[in-house]
Amino acid sequence: MFENNTEHKAKVIDIIGVKPTEEAQSSAESEPVFYGTKELAKMFHCSIPTVREIMRREDFPLLIIGGKWLVLKSALEKWAMQKRA
Repeated sequence: MFENNTEHKAKVIDIIGVKPTEEAQSSAESEPVFYGTKELAKMFHCSIPTVREIMRREDFPLLIIGGKWLVLKSALEKWAMQKRA
């Protein structure tokens, strides 16, 4: 679909209108900027249906792009910090 990672990043920026920070760009090789249902299930140690239930919450920062359920890493961190308080 995309010839290279730069083209993919440009498409994501066009879709969501947010350009990653330099820090996010430099760490892009070590960890994803977006998490999907499979990654969240591994992080939360739960099933994918349970993750989808969490992602359906009104306060969860869900993005649906091309039918994929995603969350921006920074938005997930912010959401989790609010839940801890």
